Amino acid sequence: MAIILKKCTSSVKGEQQLARRIDLIADNSITLCFNIDFLPAVREIDLFLLSDKLGGFIIEVKAIGFDAIQGISPSEWVISGRGVTQNPLLQAYDQFDGLRNYWKAHKKSKLPRICVTACFPEISRAEWLSRFPNDSYPWMLAFGLIFKEDLIDLTAFYDRLAYVMAYPPIRLGFLPSPPRKDFLLDLRDIFAVVRPNELSQNDRQRLVAIERGVNAAVKADFPTGQFTCAIFSGYPGTGKTFRLLSIALSHVFEGSSVLFVCFNKTLASEVRRLLQFSEKLKHASGRLEIRDVFHLTLRDQEINGLKLGSFPNPDVWGETVVASFKEKQSEGSLRVDIYDTVLVDESHDMMDWHFEVINFHTRETTSVCVAAGRGQDLYRSESTVANWVKSRARGNPIQQKQLRRNFRNTPMQYFAALAFHKAWPLKLNEVFKAYSIVASNKGRNDEFDFDRQGGPLQYISIPTLKGEFDNEAQDQDILVSQEYVKIIKKEIRLIQADKCAKLVGLLILVPAEKSQQTRWARLALDNICQLDCSISYIDYTVDEARRGSASSDQIRLCTFHSSRGLEGDRALIFGLEYIEKVALQANAKAENLGFIALSRGVHDTTVIVRNHFLNNVHSLLKEIETIGNINKL
Repeated sequence: MAIILKKCTSSVKGEQQLARRIDLIADNSITLCFNIDFLPAVREIDLFLLSDKLGGFIIEVKAIGFDAIQGISPSEWVISGRGVTQNPLLQAYDQFDGLRNYWKAHKKSKLPRICVTACFPEISRAEWLSRFPNDSYPWMLAFGLIFKEDLIDLTAFYDRLAYVMAYPPIRLGFLPSPPRKDFLLDLRDIFAVVRPNELSQNDRQRLVAIERGVNAAVKADFPTGQFTCAIFSGYPGTGKTFRLLSIALSHVFEGSSVLFVCFNKTLASEVRRLLQFSEKLKHASGRLEIRDVFHLTLRDQEINGLKLGSFPNPDVWGETVVASFKEKQSEGSLRVDIYDTVLVDESHDMMDWHFEVINFHTRETTSVCVAAGRGQDLYRSESTVANWVKSRARGNPIQQKQLRRNFRNTPMQYFAALAFHKAWPLKLNEVFKAYSIVASNKGRNDEFDFDRQGGPLQYISIPTLKGEFDNEAQDQDILVSQEYVKIIKKEIRLIQADKCAKLVGLLILVPAEKSQQTRWARLALDNICQLDCSISYIDYTVDEARRGSASSDQIRLCTFHSSRGLEGDRALIFGLEYIEKVALQANAKAENLGFIALSRGVHDTTVIVRNHFLNNVHSLLKEIETIGNINKL
């Protein structure tokens, strides 16, 4: 019998029967995990099968009869009683992709080679082939799927798994590779203690705001099934992402397929984390996919089995993939999901090839809505988004939505962010002007009407520490990280004192992945987590972790440039005094990067700087602090 780490808990009788059948024919070289449904933002996995000799398999189970399948295509299937559904192989791929993102963000071991496929325990291969005698696509799939005759005994089952590993129905095949011991330990560990993933009060408010946004006005302006184009614009905190998500839910609830795509990897992860708590979305008749544009491109590349070499930068890779897609499209062999509605967030930073990738997922009647943030563009001086939307509209009217109300920040915190943006690097007279704009609720300045009230930005200066620079500063990491520990622990205590708050509400921002501040923050967090096992963190400064969603008990550590779209009940900003250097290295605008970082906090934001040297940031922050202390909002 097989080793079972998680039993089948499905209410579907056919899936229960399959679980018993595999358990009877398998031996202890096969490990089974059914219905994995508790990993943050990972689509429920019907069956994860691990072979000691072959590797891993993610299997989407379709316990349906022969007559239930009414039609199939590379993107959609028609199943009796279920209507149009996503291709089960794409479902299995999305499960794998979610598991891969979770593993990179939360585990130190590496996943084994994993193949994705689907199983039809009530259908024979002969029946399948007879059902589609003249269609090349079903015949191409037939031997990469698992059918009834593959479940007769261990030999038949193992032979089919070996074939599927080498020749999967989607993606490239692999040579057999046994899983590593450290992976097996981590796999067992995730089933040992399952902590409930819960909403914080702020997350609950955000989700309620999105769901309440599915109102009569949204349904009237963006009706399901009718072609519409729109551009949302506004400063940080004005709810651009929320507006797009409200449209997404409105259409999904009515049965449409919707793609939400953005530039920032961590924003896509954050949206997936938040929407996993929507019970109504889980039972919607439509489908919502949430991707960053690089993730979307990688998914398409893998599904189409494109084997490409290495590239000097992401843009060269993206342009190469687009060229390959165009060739496959002309041949009629391109496999991509087509959506009824496409929603593009952070469009101000999209490159031309990004829009071309998105176009592959549309038809002429696909509705398109985009969001562009003023003062948030980092990587392009001029965006082509308006021209792209115009080309999509094909002469039809484009709705222009200027968002004015700030839903996130307190007035004083927003004043600090806006003042930094307008006064950079040393236009100090602009600081009071920024205050006057935020304080005014009249005329053209009504975009600065705030939903939240609260205190100003907080500042902490860390002076030169005793012995910090002795012996070539060999003790600097220990000394400074200890100061970080004190600051972070205070924030943790404040969150823990609030029964409605969760640790995921603490957002810690640092300049860049390899900065000193990032190293000190990691050392501090490691120290805190070792002393209290109930505390953990997710390190979004590491690129591979940015697509993994945080659980409710995880502090988020993130770089300035990856924090767009994120927010925290409480935000700590370390190393803002190095923003000019960071912006230069990223070929971005320092004032925009500062605007983004300083506008992430919902209730409290604290900036921590070193004062053993002074630069433009210190001078600007001092002026902001002075104006803020004199004038209270």
